[in-house]
Amino acid sequence: MKRVAVLFLGIVVLGLAPTVVAAQGYFPGLPSVGGFLGGPASCGASCDPGLPGPTFYVGWMWTDGPTGYGIGADTVGVGGVFQADGSYDTRGVWLGLSIPLRLTERLSVIGSGWYLIPGSSSGGTEKYNDSSTLARDWSAKTEWWFADGLLALSPGGGGFAFLAGARYDYYTAHLNNPTTTLFALGTGSDTADLAAYNVIPLVGAQYALNGARGNLLIRFVGIPTLVGSVRYAETLGAGGLRLENSGSWNKGNFWEIFGEASVKAFGSAAIGGFFRWNNAHGNANVDTDLNGGAVLLNDTFHLGFNRRSFTVGGSFQLDFAMPLF
Repeated sequence: MKRVAVLFLGIVVLGLAPTVVAAQGYFPGLPSVGGFLGGPASCGASCDPGLPGPTFYVGWMWTDGPTGYGIGADTVGVGGVFQADGSYDTRGVWLGLSIPLRLTERLSVIGSGWYLIPGSSSGGTEKYNDSSTLARDWSAKTEWWFADGLLALSPGGGGFAFLAGARYDYYTAHLNNPTTTLFALGTGSDTADLAAYNVIPLVGAQYALNGARGNLLIRFVGIPTLVGSVRYAETLGAGGLRLENSGSWNKGNFWEIFGEASVKAFGSAAIGGFFRWNNAHGNANVDTDLNGGAVLLNDTFHLGFNRRSFTVGGSFQLDFAMPLF
């Protein structure tokens, strides 16, 4: 799949190479381009304050390596277990919507929202005490959506812009139907739930080219931290033992690369393709209890989380502009 993604990106770049070359003035006979956020010299009236048309996205996502989590105790743990490490695959269809708003010739706001139509996976595995024999397999189903807003500033005109904003990221995974119960406390009716509620500051940059026949965009955002909370709960055995872990991130990071290419179509629209790769990692010291607080544990627990995904799909833009004034 990685080769497919690389090939897709190569096609995008090659397909728009004439546009890029014309932007540099090497071949004036080719169509020239203007900046997405540039001044009058680069895009004229198209950069007047206003609301450009929205863009709709549909894409297929798979995990670039399994989604993983780990819980560790400093001393005794629970029932002889001091470390649990889980991983599972996540796949599904993303639906997205992006709406830009031009405030001035060089300042814009970009708002977007995405929702994952999840698919179930039976590839989940959890190991205890770093042992291949103390382990069990899960089915996993995720719920994931996010919404973000970015302020884009193009200080020199043209297509380059600095970005700053934030994203709210809601992610849950429900694990059930364990098919292997070699772990002594486990039963086939056990379940587990992982939930992360993140507020992710975003800083980065983008470069956009808008031509008479097509558009190209590449964007990078990220931050070496995570802000938010995480919770992991797991049932252990027929006695109803439920281990609850919750806390706030104390360190982490998030990085994302987004690329899109489109061509004009149907007179007032554009169709194209996009890719997105992102990576989130977080660590937290968590408060742990059993059965909703009936038994408090005098131990220190740590929780780690890793999520890396790749999405490829298509886009459809309504190519119109509504002036603000």
